[in-house]
Amino acid sequence: MTAGAAAIAALALLSIAYGSTVIALSDVVAALGHAAGVAADIVPGPVGKIVVDLRLPRTIMAICVGAGLGCQKPASVDGSHIRNDCE
Repeated sequence: MTAGAAAIAALALLSIAYGSTVIALSDVVAALGHAAGVAADIVPGPVGKIVVDLRLPRTIMAICVGAGLGCQKPASVDGSHIRNDCE
């Protein structure tokens, strides 16, 4: 369970760091720390806004959607809901 949480956290940081503009992981951590009130470092330029206002909500939504889909019983388990020729 701990390894899974660590993997999700690492992949979330990578998801925030990589986009149309690659942001260094140190800048991502600094921006997240500044937004949480933990770190006093201010990330220069628009990087802080990009991380907190654009990429963080996208990443949180992706984690929530993935968790929700992972908790659902597949509709094609008994085959009555979806006609699947592969079964």
